[in-house]
Amino acid sequence: FLVVGDLVGNSVESCVGFNVGICLVGSLVGTLVGLLVCALVVGTLVGWLVGDLLVGDLVGFLVGVFVESFVGALVLGEMVGFWVGFLVVGDLVGNSVESCVGFNVGICLVGSLVGTLVGLLVCALVVGTLVGWLVGDLLVGDLVGFLVGVFVESFVGALVLGEMVGFWVGFLVVGDL
Repeated sequence: FLVVGDLVGNSVESCVGFNVGICLVGSLVGTLVGLLVCALVVGTLVGWLVGDLLVGDLVGFLVGVFVESFVGALVLGEMVGFWVGFLVVGDLVGNSVESCVGFNVGICLVGSLVGTLVGLLVCALVVGTLVGWLVGDLLVGDLVGFLVGVFVESFVGALVLGEMVGFWVGFLVVGDL
């Protein structure tokens, strides 16, 4: 029960715990955690910095300067041309780049990596160890250990007890008769 059952239970526990924890629970929970938390936060931040501030402002500034010079030398024309380019075109371009960069960086890169790490380190180890312990050590290990123990017990008991009883029955009863 203790030796054989623990050996079988520990091996099954390792196998079940690893497969259930790392492959199933770790992947699912890690992906969800990565998508919902890390990817949205980091992706939004990176997309906003790269898309809206860098690309959007740059494109908007260039378009504004072009429209400003194209509209003419009027003060109102320059102001309108600059702000139309900077705010309207820049925001449109910046938002599209922000969405693209934020999605790719956040969901695909950060979400996958961080989510996998979170899933492996936290969820998979905890759930996998628990499931592996319940299924492997308690269920399979104890069952195998009990069956092997009963077999060994009956085999050893029959030899030892049988020889002793046979000797004394033969010596005392038959021999005396």
